[in-house]
Amino acid sequence: MTAIAVEAGREARRTALILAASQAIIGSAAPIAISMGALAGQYLL
Repeated sequence: MTAIAVEAGREARRTALILAASQAIIGSAAPIAISMGALAGQYLL
C-alpha cells in the first residue's frame, strides 16, 4: 500500500469513530430530556 492509502485509511477510521461517538451522544439526548421532564413534573406535584 502506498503512504497515501495508509493515511486515507487512518483518516477514515478516525472519522467513523467520531461519527459513532457523536451519534451515541445525540441518541441519548431525547431519553435524558424526557427523564428530566419527568423529574421536574414529579417535583411540582
